Amino acid sequence: MDFARLQMECVRDLPLPVVVAVVAGGVVLYVLFVRGRSLPAIPFELKPPAESAPGWAGRPILDAPGITVAGEPGVIQCYDPATGRSLGRVQATTLEELEQRLGRARAAQAAWAQTTFEQRRQVLRTLLAFVLGHQREICQVACRDSGKTLVDATLGEVLTTAAKLQWTIKHGERALQDDVRDPGFMMAYKRAKVVYQPRGVVAALVSWNYPFHNTVGPVISALFAGNAIV
Repeated sequence: MDFARLQMECVRDLPLPVVVAVVAGGVVLYVLFVRGRSLPAIPFELKPPAESAPGWAGRPILDAPGITVAGEPGVIQCYDPATGRSLGRVQATTLEELEQRLGRARAAQAAWAQTTFEQRRQVLRTLLAFVLGHQREICQVACRDSGKTLVDATLGEVLTTAAKLQWTIKHGERALQDDVRDPGFMMAYKRAKVVYQPRGVVAALVSWNYPFHNTVGPVISALFAGNAIV
């Protein structure tokens, strides 16, 4: 006997008000304990770069620090603004590489756009757990990258990012609900509403002064809205 038949057998001989109460109670329990169940954060680790460790000292840059390297087009010189010491060199992304990344993002977004808000909240809970569990490493990387102090990094990188994650987890779904608009007296015979839908792949051009918060901030909004982001 399946569950639906079992329910019918149990309530068949009960008075109608009792049947309604039983059914209503079942709906409430389903919402609270099944649909309302939060998906937990998924632990993951990301090793911080060695250059971010306290006491690290890179080689001094003999010339005035700059982002370009003479004789090496497309190579970016990274350095600690507080000390002027080299953090290493990276090769700038080429147009072909960018097109490849956009292609991967488009492919991933097609599936991501079909996820539920609870699945998206799980991703944000995962990011929040990582931020809270690796505050010092995040601050050390931000300090080395931008030349700021640990206090500034704590307040401007970790605290703000955690606050945006918490707000989006709690209020993001409501912010993206359909928004009914008043069409005005002359259009009273019509109905109007704003429907929020994923755009696809979006781009984030971020500034250097808060490297962690300014990078993760648009990622939070883009992912929760069903987009991919580059």
